Amino acid sequence: NAEYGVMAAVTPAIIVPCLERIRGTGFELDSNNIATMLISASSFDDVIAISAFMVCLSTALSTGRSLALQILSGPLELLVGVLLGGLLGTLQWVLPPSGGWLRLWLLLLLGLSAVFG
Repeated sequence: NAEYGVMAAVTPAIIVPCLERIRGTGFELDSNNIATMLISASSFDDVIAISAFMVCLSTALSTGRSLALQILSGPLELLVGVLLGGLLGTLQWVLPPSGGWLRLWLLLLLGLSAVFG
C-alpha cells in the first residue's frame, strides 16, 4: 500500500529526536556507534521507500510503456542520479577554489542543468 511507503519515509524525523532525548538522559549511545548506525539505516530505508513509491506511482499512472521498462526505470534513475551526483561533486571539489561566488554559481548551474537537462 502506498501509504505505508510514505510513512516509512518519515522515520529519520522520528529517530533523530528520540536519540537526542536518550542521549540527554545520560545513556551512552556512542560506544559502539549505535546512533550513527540507526541514523544511516533509517536514511537508507528512506531512499528505498521513496524509490519504491515512485516506481509504484509511475506504474499506476503510466500510459503506453511496458511494465518491465517501468520497473527498471526506478533503479536505473537512482543509479544515474548517484553517478551524476558523484561526478558533479568531484567536479565541484576539483575545479574552483574553496569558497567564493564562482563555486556558488557553478553549484547552482550544475544543479539546474541536472534537473532540467
